[in-house]
Amino acid sequence: NLLFLAFVLVQVRYLFGGNALVEGRTSLSYAEYARHGFFELVTVAALVLPLLLLGDWLRRRDTRRDDVVFRILAGALLVLLGVVMVSALQRMRLYQREYGLTELRVYTTAFMLWLAVVFAWAAATVLRSRRHLFAIGALVSGFAAIFALHALNPDALIARTNLDRPNLDVTYLTRLSDDATPTLVDALPKLGPDEREALELYLREREAAGGGDWRTWNWSRHRSDAALERVP
Repeated sequence: NLLFLAFVLVQVRYLFGGNALVEGRTSLSYAEYARHGFFELVTVAALVLPLLLLGDWLRRRDTRRDDVVFRILAGALLVLLGVVMVSALQRMRLYQREYGLTELRVYTTAFMLWLAVVFAWAAATVLRSRRHLFAIGALVSGFAAIFALHALNPDALIARTNLDRPNLDVTYLTRLSDDATPTLVDALPKLGPDEREALELYLREREAAGGGDWRTWNWSRHRSDAALERVP
């Protein structure tokens, strides 16, 4: 706890410096700032979770005082972890606001949110002397996160988000999967002439390439083919 508290106090300006910190340092980019936040969180999580589980397994349980002391110390550790987690999410949000979304940024954010759920579950189980429930809850939350990502449709989300940005990177949009095609087609009337022409050219090339035969059929490609029929 003292080690993590010292880290948070010393690094608080760096953890939550935001735009001013990045723009004030020539050697620091938004990408590096966000990347450091992610790996700081992963490192801290890798230290805290085994420590909590091992500590709960080894600790004395003779009196109620033993339970209270452990819960206070472990709870403080989780609070400090939460500070690092909020910092990492805030830095990723700052990076996304400046440069838009990519698949890597979406999945990194999803992983950090899943870690938040895992540690909330650890607080609800380990701190209440129910360590035996932790593993199954963490596993179920992992499957739930995968299901949520499928339902969210990351490529369509990336396309919607980036199409609303002033500096549109059409080249990156053309690298997205069939999931993004309906969103791209719907956005054509709202784009500027140059961006629209480049995107229409790509969509016509995708349509000319064809979607394969029945053996390669899937729902995303079916929706993509239907949307491509509306391209001028």
